[in-house]
This record gives sequence, C-alpha cells and structure tokens, in this order.
Amino acid sequence: MKKADSITTPLSDIDSEQTSTKAFHKSFKGGFSALEVLFVIVILGIIASIALPKITLTRNSAQAVAYQTDLQTIISGTQEYALLNNFDTNTANAAWLMNYLHLSPTRWVVSGDSLKIGRDGKEDLVNDCITISFNGLAALQIRLSNPSGSLSPMCESILKHYPSSEINVPLSRTL
Repeated sequence: MKKADSITTPLSDIDSEQTSTKAFHKSFKGGFSALEVLFVIVILGIIASIALPKITLTRNSAQAVAYQTDLQTIISGTQEYALLNNFDTNTANAAWLMNYLHLSPTRWVVSGDSLKIGRDGKEDLVNDCITISFNGLAALQIRLSNPSGSLSPMCESILKHYPSSEINVPLSRTL
C-alpha cells in the first residue's frame, strides 16, 4: 500500500492570506459609500411609490365601511326606538339622533336639522354625500348624493352599495 498523498500548504501562503485580510479590515472603516446610500434611497423611493396609493385606497375603504356600518346602526337603532317608544318624528332632530345612537363626533356633525359626514368637528365638504334628517312624516330620510356633482373615492365606495339615492325609513307602528 502506498501512503496517501497529503495536501500541504506552505506557511508562507497562509501568512500572506492573513496579512492581506488584516490589511483589508484595517482599511475598511465600517461606513457606507455615497453610491450605496444612494442605491438604498432609490429602492426605498420605489417601494414608497408603490405602497402609498395602496395605503390611501385602504384608508378610504376603511372609512367607507365605517360610514356604512353607521348607516345601518342609524336605521336599525331609530326603528327600534320608534317601535318600543311613543316616537314623535315632529320633535326628533339630528342632535337627538347623534346622542341617542352615540355616533362618533369625529365622523358625524349636526348641520342645521340634518346629520352629515364630519371631519374635525365640522362638516366635511369633500365627502358631502350623506344627509340624514327626519322628514316629519313618520320617517327618517337618508339622502345619498353629492350636491357638487363630483364624488370623492370614499363617497363612491359608499354609494355603490346603495341602489337608490334616497332611503326613507318608516318609523310608525302602523304599516
């Protein structure tokens, strides 16, 4: 049997590799070059340009769902109250509706005799597509439209779920 050939590395080669590695680490100070930073900023900009429109759409969709939920609460809560109590729509008003149903003052405001979409305690003129009032004829009237003619993305999302631009909710005990 022959002896297996062993692979040997001369010590001089190992020393030169370690020396060059040490020299590399000494010259590298741990910072990034301007080109590397610029590259990262460009990538982050591309990601942000893709993500921001999606975030805006998601926010509008979430707001639209919140208003749709509020509309259902307003309809069912007002009908329930009318059926259980001697309800007089001639004396009912938007302020009573707001207080009785505990509607969020960040989303709704009383404007005259109507309840409207609000923002920061004032009527939201950009999203002016819902008007809720009592018509005095034993009904709650919900008008879904925008007087200015152009709809915000949030209003478009709300209105696509309602086939009619006006909903009359009967509040009398007699049918």
